[in-house]
Amino acid sequence: MTFENGNKSAMFDKVGLATVRDGRLLLCRPHAYEDLILPGGIRENGEDDIACLRREVAEELGPEVYLEDASLAFFGEFDDIAGGPAGVHGKRVNIRLYRGTLVGTPRASDEIRDLIWYQPGGQVTPHAQPKLSPIVRNKIIPALVAAGVVVDGAEASETS
Repeated sequence: MTFENGNKSAMFDKVGLATVRDGRLLLCRPHAYEDLILPGGIRENGEDDIACLRREVAEELGPEVYLEDASLAFFGEFDDIAGGPAGVHGKRVNIRLYRGTLVGTPRASDEIRDLIWYQPGGQVTPHAQPKLSPIVRNKIIPALVAAGVVVDGAEASETS
């Protein structure tokens, strides 16, 4: 694949996890930049998607947290501008997204500054809106809301 800037290697291939509790999506803020991203990462050494997710969950959310195997289901594949400095330089990311349940309490790791349980439209003011990576904001959240996986807080409060 060649991109507008002529760079053939301008794509990150990642595997991501959408884990939801009480209508909220777990997002991570890495130490390296401000954008919130999904737990997950790049496959290493011939890993398949599930092996990658297991490793990344342990690295990012703590070794005492693990995926409930029976809960894992492929949700879709998404492509957009990468988050953080890579996106500024025209890199793109392709995420193979899985839904799944975590067992244990996720905690920020050495790679992750903090974790939030995000509900679209659930923040009180525009100033309280967290900075989502482009793929999470533009593609993944809308798909999860459309599928009824994540609850849109703005819509929920309008119908109450």
